[in-house]
Amino acid sequence: MVEYRNVVDMKRPVVRSVIIADDDRLTRSILRSVLTRAGYSILGEAETGLKTAVLYEEHRPDILLLDIDMPGGSGITILRLIREMDRNARVIMLTGDTTPKTVSVALRLGAKDYVSKSSGEERLLTAIRKTLGQEDSS
Repeated sequence: MVEYRNVVDMKRPVVRSVIIADDDRLTRSILRSVLTRAGYSILGEAETGLKTAVLYEEHRPDILLLDIDMPGGSGITILRLIREMDRNARVIMLTGDTTPKTVSVALRLGAKDYVSKSSGEERLLTAIRKTLGQEDSS
């Protein structure tokens, strides 16, 4: 007996969803452009910690890009809240502060990765692919 498979569905790429949380409008715009070109769906953008939590609860994206320094709840505070909501949340911290202590706290609290805002497009996309399991972590 031959098993039927929907070949069209098997070949269709999975579009991954992202929420961008950063208080800087230009940074959000650049991230939106980079991610859209790379094939990601942007579910929302937040400029405050509180709005980030609300958007996350509403949409449950595949990835949350979370700035560490934001009004209305620091990224670290919001990371704690998101992880309480969803133990499987995939959060990548965006930061200008790459001091070992800040990075260590974020990773200990469950961030999957951190990306310096000055590190460039490819580093961000690599972190996202790695977090989604789409690329070797080596």
